[in-house]
Amino acid sequence: NYAYITDGQFLSPYQYFKILDISNPLRPTITSSTQMLSVGDVVVAGQYVYMPYSDYGVRIIDVSDPQNPYVVAMYDTLPAGHLALEGDYLYMTNMSRIHIADISNPTSPVFVGSFETATDANCILPLWPYAYITEGMFDIFMGAFEIFDITNRSAPSFLGRYAQVGAFGRCQVSGINAFVTVGDESVSHLLTLEISDPSNPILISSYDTV
Repeated sequence: NYAYITDGQFLSPYQYFKILDISNPLRPTITSSTQMLSVGDVVVAGQYVYMPYSDYGVRIIDVSDPQNPYVVAMYDTLPAGHLALEGDYLYMTNMSRIHIADISNPTSPVFVGSFETATDANCILPLWPYAYITEGMFDIFMGAFEIFDITNRSAPSFLGRYAQVGAFGRCQVSGINAFVTVGDESVSHLLTLEISDPSNPILISSYDTV
């Protein structure tokens, strides 16, 4: 019955990691609030929260006592961006490199492998046996949606990509289709790609959201 959020003022070097009691969804209450350096979106598995932490990598926080969360481990990726979980593995974007760590023991994460993307990665979605990655930081340059084979996590291999001008953002996969947000100079789009052949993602439709 808890929600885990990060909160802070724009351009402030400090933000807060907050735990909210949502047992009454109409009246969430703050259980704890911890000031930290700049943090990002968090992912949760069991009693642990995984958090990108400024330029220092990933913090792993034990939240078994919501009133007193505490850091049990750090994983240094210098820096960490978007995080995603796949079983006992944590995937972390670090500019144009993806890091994979074994977190079967959350207090002692172990490096498994890493691989390069074409440009800076914005989002990673690992769905065994594939990882789906969006790239592109600026809306006037080429961005991409890429697919990697993660059967061998110590050495994932590139399979295919779809590219167009724009900054590719979040993605979701359902069956043989991927849904990807893309922003360019004038408008934002929701792309639908067919990925039945991972080596050749095909654009099916583009819906202007703005």
